[in-house]
Amino acid sequence: MLRRGIRETLSEAPDIEIMAEAGSYAEVMATIAAKPCDVLVLDLNLPDKGGLDVLNALRESKSSVKTLVVSMFPEDQYALLCLRAGAKGYLNKAGDPADLITAVRAVAQIPAGA
Repeated sequence: MLRRGIRETLSEAPDIEIMAEAGSYAEVMATIAAKPCDVLVLDLNLPDKGGLDVLNALRESKSSVKTLVVSMFPEDQYALLCLRAGAKGYLNKAGDPADLITAVRAVAQIPAGA
């Protein structure tokens, strides 16, 4: 249900292309390897390993994908942790759906390696 909402929201933006969806750590890592993307919208809650594990794996592999974490956890509890783990942005799920489009665009504009 959450992925559907994210997909529908991002589909409203003509400049954003949804490359794929994944529902687990293993699927995320396999999908990124098979279909490189500019921005990964990542939930911290995954059924096998967590989103922080994805961030750590991307950092260790020196992946160029920029990650926007979307989570139900308040920013004051997890945003800094995610940014330190390599995320380029953090957005609370309770926010306005239009903020998701703005955040994806902002993360996409961050220079590589920044």
